[in-house]
Amino acid sequence: MTMAPRALMAGVVGLFAAAALSAQPALALRYQWRAGTALRYRVAQDIALAIRSADGRSTRMDRRPFRLEEVVAWTVESVADDGSATLRGSLESVRLQSGGVTIDSGSAAAGDRLIDDLHARVGESIAVAVTSAGVVTSVDRKSTRL
Repeated sequence: MTMAPRALMAGVVGLFAAAALSAQPALALRYQWRAGTALRYRVAQDIALAIRSADGRSTRMDRRPFRLEEVVAWTVESVADDGSATLRGSLESVRLQSGGVTIDSGSAAAGDRLIDDLHARVGESIAVAVTSAGVVTSVDRKSTRL
């Protein structure tokens, strides 16, 4: 019988704690952008690619591991009085791996349509307007080579 009062007390304490926490104001993110700040990110994604093909009699599933690695650079171009900023992002390099095939934007020879498209994307940049809370307000996708 002593467990019931303890459980009730724990429940009441938990209820008051939850109420106190919910009364706290939500934490608002505020970025403090500084013009000229340069950021560089290396992103790697491991993907399981599934290809379904039908030969008329059966459907076969071919699973291939796929890895995508990118290096992206961001620079804070300008900061307004309200804390919003314009960032410029650029794709520096891309590397694709699947099975024994590797395509690297830094070493792949031109001539193949996929490789030519990859080379065309590296070095392009976009401008992104973002508030101090991190909300993207516009994206300018004009092709600008750096």
